[in-house]
Amino acid sequence: WILKEIIQGKKRESLKYLGIIIGIGLISACFEILDFPPILWIIDAHSIFHALTIPTPLLLAKFAYEESEYEQGRRKMVIGKYV
Repeated sequence: WILKEIIQGKKRESLKYLGIIIGIGLISACFEILDFPPILWIIDAHSIFHALTIPTPLLLAKFAYEESEYEQGRRKMVIGKYV
C-alpha cells in the first residue's frame, strides 16, 4: 500500500510517519534477532530493542491523525464542497 501510494505520486504527509514506523520496527527486530551479550553489563540487544520502540506509539498516533486529515480533505473534494 505504501509503495503504491508513493509510485502514484500522491502527496500524503502520513506516509512519512508510516515509513519511519516501519524502519524503526525493522531495525529493532534486527536487534532482537541478532542478540549480543551486554556491554559493561548494562546495555544488551534486548534493551536497545525496547529503547527503539519507545517512539512507535507516538508516531502511530501522528500517522493516524495525518491519515484522517487527508481522507477528510479528499472526501470533501469528492462531494464538491468545503466546510
